Amino acid sequence: MSNTKAIFARTDFPKIPMQSDFDHMGMTNNYWGICGINSSLYALYLHSPMMKDRLARGGLTPSMMLAEIKVFLRVLQSEGKQTMLNNIENFTQSFAGFDKWTLANYITKVNLAADTVNSAVQKDVNSKQPGNSEKNQQMALLNDSMFSIGMPPEAVVYYLKRMCGFDKARQVPLNVTDNELLIGLYRDEGNNMHICGGLKHYVYYKDATYYSWGKSFSSIAGMERKYGGICYKIAF
Repeated sequence: MSNTKAIFARTDFPKIPMQSDFDHMGMTNNYWGICGINSSLYALYLHSPMMKDRLARGGLTPSMMLAEIKVFLRVLQSEGKQTMLNNIENFTQSFAGFDKWTLANYITKVNLAADTVNSAVQKDVNSKQPGNSEKNQQMALLNDSMFSIGMPPEAVVYYLKRMCGFDKARQVPLNVTDNELLIGLYRDEGNNMHICGGLKHYVYYKDATYYSWGKSFSSIAGMERKYGGICYKIAF
């Protein structure tokens, strides 16, 4: 994750209860559809003690999360993973309101966001109230749902491998009962089951607990999102 200094502190974030820095990994998912990234970062946090502070800081800083996503997309481009990029674009377009979404426009939007935040940081440097401009700009980013990006399972697997260092990341059969997984959940909306099996959300699963949105759940039903069940499991 980017080393950009984060002024956006826990007390400045919208009031969603958090119990620990671990919860930060899912915070932006309350505003953007980036569950493939968030669920992966939950795993990375627990497996990377030396990165915990940086991950916790980044989880509360929208611009840092966007930088992370952009780096991944640039890696895919540099490695010629065009089929995966096409699948990301097509999957994102399958969600309501995102039919005109493109990777090119997304990267441009992220670049503009970075410029705006950097300008706000510079303004704060010259201000008698340091931090206010950046905080306002970070909130503006957070409230823009078009920073969402859909990740089909193969893209999540590659993110885990390439960006998180989980070399053994892979899709596994649904009957696998490992105590730590990324889990894809489906919801039948009548016309979407042919697209990644109706995939709507990823969660991090460990020791019989599901983690998402900065919260923990003892069951899928307890999330109260009307998910029909599990459609993918990713081990690492």
